[in-house]
Amino acid sequence: MMPISAETVGLIAATITAVCYIPQTVKIWHLKSARDVSAWTMIQLFVGNVLWWWYGALIDDFPIIISSIVACVILTITFALWYKYKDRCCDSPIIEHHARDHHHEIEAKIDKRTVVVPDTSDIEDF
Repeated sequence: MMPISAETVGLIAATITAVCYIPQTVKIWHLKSARDVSAWTMIQLFVGNVLWWWYGALIDDFPIIISSIVACVILTITFALWYKYKDRCCDSPIIEHHARDHHHEIEAKIDKRTVVVPDTSDIEDF
């Protein structure tokens, strides 16, 4: 068995890292909703990948350069979708169906239990 070169390991790691945000991108696009997606996380990942890209260029490391470029492209697309759909919720039939089912589950649980609401009249506003 041939040993795996450091560059091969780097390419595999770079590929996995570069494409790891694709499922989130596809989910935003498919559901047409980005309500629960953190823009700050995407910004931090983007800045981190730009810095990895710069580092890869400084040390002339092909896997780091390519993975960083691919990740930046994917994150740019994801951020654009986030911006487009950030305020939308339940526009997708899939989400509406899930929300209806979840709402009925909550109603059923409430019907079967006594719900105690604490008295908050003595709590002052901050």
